[in-house]
Amino acid sequence: MYRQTQAEAVMALQLANQAKTQGTLTSTRNETVEVFLQDWLRYRVQPRVRERTYQNYCETVSNHILPPHLVR
Repeated sequence: MYRQTQAEAVMALQLANQAKTQGTLTSTRNETVEVFLQDWLRYRVQPRVRERTYQNYCETVSNHILPPHLVR
């Protein structure tokens, strides 16, 4: 996966290594939209936006993108 800066690439590598160690690393070939969106929200959006914006994004994903049976 491409990253815009070296710092982002290092962070992505560290997160992947941590997920691998914990046994939670998923292959992008089998990755579901739900998992992708959760990771995107947690690792890409949350560190860069205000808390309320993050909550709004989470609500939008839950209410308009994921089917009701997948919303936790």
